[in-house]
Amino acid sequence: MSSSEEIIELCKLEHTALRRELNQLKWCEIQFFTFAITATIVVLGLIFKNSSDLNLHYLENNAVCLISLVPLLFLIPSLWIFLDTAKTISRIVGYHFWLEDILLGRTAPDAIRFHGWETALTILRENVRYLEHARDSPGESSMIQAILGDLKEYNKNFLLLKTSNLAVFLSIRGFLVAVYVTFVAFIALCSFPFAYFACRNGLAIFSQYNLFNAVGCAVVIFAFFTIFWEFATLKHLIFGKFSDRANRIKWRIAFEKP
Repeated sequence: MSSSEEIIELCKLEHTALRRELNQLKWCEIQFFTFAITATIVVLGLIFKNSSDLNLHYLENNAVCLISLVPLLFLIPSLWIFLDTAKTISRIVGYHFWLEDILLGRTAPDAIRFHGWETALTILRENVRYLEHARDSPGESSMIQAILGDLKEYNKNFLLLKTSNLAVFLSIRGFLVAVYVTFVAFIALCSFPFAYFACRNGLAIFSQYNLFNAVGCAVVIFAFFTIFWEFATLKHLIFGKFSDRANRIKWRIAFEKP
């Protein structure tokens, strides 16, 4: 068992290293966001560059409407990666809370199990899905039951969280919200031409470019499903099971003694 001094020294090293990791992850988020939006603008610019008079009649061209879906190939994955990176950042912040408690003397090193970052992360990964989805735990230890009890409010369906959906857009996590809204706007912009074309022509769209139009319909439906699904992720990042506070509770499984 490491001495208290060794634990505190390691906490200092980890605090510095993880702070650097957080900055790198945030830079990664910015790069994905910038790439996705820039690439979308370039592709849409190439599609519509020869049209000096853009109007809804231009959207009756089946090929134009299909090609306008191309940016979704990098918009949707970039949104996934951005929010997944945000979840990783939140997880590290949760660990940071524990390091700060130790360094500031709020938690005694001898009162916890200190494994170090990599081992603690392995413990969390092995249990995180259970911690995020378990409801009742009659057969678990008192420590696990206490953790699940504290996570209960955070693990609810995003529609059942105490805060309203509107509160997401009024939260202090303005950067996350702004990026999500921007992605949604560009996904909707790229989906609109084909959605408009499909509404105008109904089932007749399957008589021309049959396979391509079927794929186009599937892509548009999937795009709007993604918007809804990732809103749930966004709300959980701010108020729910992916939030900094929830992650602080989850890390108890690695730090607390049984």
